[in-house]
Amino acid sequence: MIQRPFTMQGLCRYLDCNTAYFRQFKNELRGEDKDFATVITSIEETVYQQKFENAVIGVYNTNIIARDLGLTDKQEIKQDVKVNQVFEIGYEDEAD
Repeated sequence: MIQRPFTMQGLCRYLDCNTAYFRQFKNELRGEDKDFATVITSIEETVYQQKFENAVIGVYNTNIIARDLGLTDKQEIKQDVKVNQVFEIGYEDEAD
């Protein structure tokens, strides 16, 4: 059996809602219902952990999961380029 990564989109589809609703619901809970906020945090951490650990052991494509989790290495490349070009535009007179 092929194991599929957990996703918030998959969870929301199962719950018959969308991710925007889930995020809005999460944001509205801050400070009001700490128990339910803890459950949401636990769900998000479980999804992250499952993707990360299975990518590390090679079950999932490491590059795809790293990008999804925001773990890609970012390198800043700075180059100084100096361009010196001379363009000559010539017009030929047509003699009739």
